[in-house]
Amino acid sequence: MVLGLYSPYQKQLKENNLNLIEYRKERERKIKRMGKAYKDLNSNTNMTESPIPIVLVIDDNEDMTEMLCDYFDTQNINCKIINDSKKGLEELRKEGEKYTLILLDLAMPEFSGYDVFNELKKENLLSSRNIIIFTASAVTDSEIQELLNTGAKGVIKKPISLDELDELVQNTVRSTLQDKEN
Repeated sequence: MVLGLYSPYQKQLKENNLNLIEYRKERERKIKRMGKAYKDLNSNTNMTESPIPIVLVIDDNEDMTEMLCDYFDTQNINCKIINDSKKGLEELRKEGEKYTLILLDLAMPEFSGYDVFNELKKENLLSSRNIIIFTASAVTDSEIQELLNTGAKGVIKKPISLDELDELVQNTVRSTLQDKEN
């Protein structure tokens, strides 16, 4: 089964004629670079201990969330998965500030990601959360702009490449650390 997160890399492997060993070595180098960048960011803070980023993924697609969790493990990032939007909302109400990044899928059954987002909006909890909308559903440009204007920190459409995910995590960690310094 091909899942959206890896498909751009599968294409890249084929196009560049890389063998699996070369590909894994390149991924390891990239992971080391990301780890170094994260350590460099932490070394520029006044904190005595380096914070370990924690990501919350709220998505009903268990294959996707398992794969994301595996990816975050390779990046030394703690990851919590919630496959039910109502439970995700409760987690955000109780523990939302502890997460460096929150990936929220919009298209979930019964209680959608839109419902979660709107509840957080009503409770004035959006500004204190790093919520990235993470969805495969068709979202119009005006809907994206509305989500961003309302408090989402970004919108990413699935499938996402690992490069995009790397950049997103680095930018969010950097932004969070800078906010804590100020």
